[in-house]
Amino acid sequence: MSSSPAVVHKSKFVLGNSKVFKSYINYIDRDEATRNYKFNEFSLYNDYMENPEKSGSIFTSDKDYLTNQEKLNLKDKFELAQQNRSLMWQDVFSFDNDWLVENGYYDKETHILDEAKLRGAVRRCMNNHLEKANMDTALWSASFHYNTKHIHVHIATVELTNNPKEKGKRTKSELSKMKSNFINELRHREEEYKKINEIMRENIVGNREKFLSSDDKVLKEKMMELLKKLPSNKKYWYYGYNKINSVKPLLNAISKYYIEKYHKEDYKELMTKLTIEELELKRIYGEVKEGKEKGRYKDYKKNKEEELYKKMGNSILKELREYVKEEEGIVKNKNYVTRNIEKENLKDDFKFSDKKNVSEKTERVEYRKCALNTIEIKQEDNKENFNKTFKEKNNTYRKREKNCDDILNKFSEEKLFKDIKVQSRNIGEYNNKFSISINVGLMNRLKKAMRNDFEKYINQREYEKSERQKEYENERESELEK
Repeated sequence: MSSSPAVVHKSKFVLGNSKVFKSYINYIDRDEATRNYKFNEFSLYNDYMENPEKSGSIFTSDKDYLTNQEKLNLKDKFELAQQNRSLMWQDVFSFDNDWLVENGYYDKETHILDEAKLRGAVRRCMNNHLEKANMDTALWSASFHYNTKHIHVHIATVELTNNPKEKGKRTKSELSKMKSNFINELRHREEEYKKINEIMRENIVGNREKFLSSDDKVLKEKMMELLKKLPSNKKYWYYGYNKINSVKPLLNAISKYYIEKYHKEDYKELMTKLTIEELELKRIYGEVKEGKEKGRYKDYKKNKEEELYKKMGNSILKELREYVKEEEGIVKNKNYVTRNIEKENLKDDFKFSDKKNVSEKTERVEYRKCALNTIEIKQEDNKENFNKTFKEKNNTYRKREKNCDDILNKFSEEKLFKDIKVQSRNIGEYNNKFSISINVGLMNRLKKAMRNDFEKYINQREYEKSERQKEYENERESELEK
C-alpha cells in the first residue's frame, strides 16, 4: 500500500483579466475572517482543499506582518501588475500534519504552527526560483491556512514590469526544484549529507594508495589488464566518456574489489546512512507512480552509489594516466641520450677525417720542399749535365710519385673500410647495452661523407701534379734560355 507524501506542491496561473486575479486583489487588505469566508473566490485550489478554519497574516519577501498601509501598498502593486497584463501564479505547499508534528513544526495540543521557520523556508524557496527564472521584478505575498485535515501555505506571484512573461506554465523540472528547495529548507540534513560525502570522498576514495605500487597482486594484475583495454588516446580516460563504456565493468570491478577488501566498514556505514535517507525521502515524497517524482526516493541511494563508483573510477584512471606519462618520459630520456651519443660518434668521425687531411697536407708540403731542393741543385749544375740530371731525377720523381699514389690509394681505401667496420662494431656494442637497433641511415651518411672526402683528396692530388708539371716546364724553359 502506497504512503501519501508528507509535502504536496501544487501550481497554477491565471491571466490578468481573470476573476480570480481581481478577487485576490480585493481581499488582500481584508481581515482574516473575511478572507477565510471568501477563500474559494480568490484561490485556485478550492477544489483541492476546503475553506480554512482560519488564516494567518499575509507576509512577503521582507515583511512578516503587514500594517494596514502596507496592505494597501501591496494591493496597489498587484493592481499595477494586472494593468500591465501580468499573469498571476498561485502556489500551494500542503503538509501532512503528522509530519509537521514529527519534525517539531506543529503542536497538536496547542494547535500552534511554527510559522517563523516555515516563512523562512517559503522565502528561500521563492527567492531561489525567481532568480533562476530571471523574474527580477516579481512580487509575491503569502499566508498560512489551517483546517482539520491539512495545513498549507498559499503564495501568489505577479510581475511589475511593462513586458511580463507570456508563458505561465512551469516545467516539471522547475516544479520539482521548487519542491526540493522548500523541503530541504525544512529538513536541515546538511550534517548528514556532509558525513555521507566525507565517507565517500575522504575515507574511501581520498585515502587509497596507488594500486600499481601496491603489494596486492590482484589489484596490479587488474590494473594492467585495464591499461591494455583502454583506448590509445588518453583524453578519453575519464569515467564519463562513452569511449570507455566497454571497460567500465572491469573498472567497476576493481573499485568493488578494493572497497570490499580495504573499506568494508566505511562502505557499511555509508549504506546505512543512505538507507535512512531513502526512508526519509519516501516519507516526504511518497510512492509516487508517475511524473517527475516517480520513484524519487529510490534514486537517491542509487545515485550516491553511482557517484562513489564514478569517483573511484576517475581516481584509478588518473593513476594510469600518470603511470603512462612517467613511462613515456623514461623512453624519451633514453632516446635523447641515444641521439646525443650518435651525434658525438659522428663528430669523432669527422675529427678523424680532418686529422687525416692535415697529415696528407703535411706530406704534400714536404714533398714540395723536396722538389724545390731538387730544382736548386739543378741550377747549380752546368747546362750540359742539367738535361741529363733533370730527366733522371724527373723519372725518379714520377716513379716515386706513382708509388706514393698507389700506396696512398690503397691505404685510404683500407682505412675507409676499417673505419666503417669500427663504427659498426661500436654502434653494435652500444645497441647491445641499451637494446637499440643500429641506425642504418646514419651509417650510410657516414660512408657517403668519407667517400666524398676521399674523392676530394684524389682530385687535389691530380691538381697538384698538374701544377708541378707546369712549374717544371716553366723552370726548364727558363734554364734553357740562360
